[in-house]
Amino acid sequence: MLTEVYTHHRSDGSEFEVWDPKKNHLHSRDLMPILTPAFPSMNSTYTVSESTLRIMKRELLRGFAITSSMYPAKGENKCSDLQKVWTELCQPSEFFKVRFYVVCVLVRVV
Repeated sequence: MLTEVYTHHRSDGSEFEVWDPKKNHLHSRDLMPILTPAFPSMNSTYTVSESTLRIMKRELLRGFAITSSMYPAKGENKCSDLQKVWTELCQPSEFFKVRFYVVCVLVRVV
């Protein structure tokens, strides 16, 4: 963990619920905790599953591979064609080409 988890006590002696894997064993199961910067800190990625984490890692590696060509290799003085790199990086997603069936659930409270 990069920093300590701070707990703030209310005037009635109770504590704000904050993300803390030492106090809440369910928090220690989170695969990719990204904490909100506001107090009380909460995990904004608590719904990440193993499959979504795998997809995100693959896409981050793909983005890294593309953007790495923006920087000159050791000993070179200039970058590669930046327009080409940004065009490749910003290609439309193939989400609907890869996934044939998509379920959309709309919920409305009356």
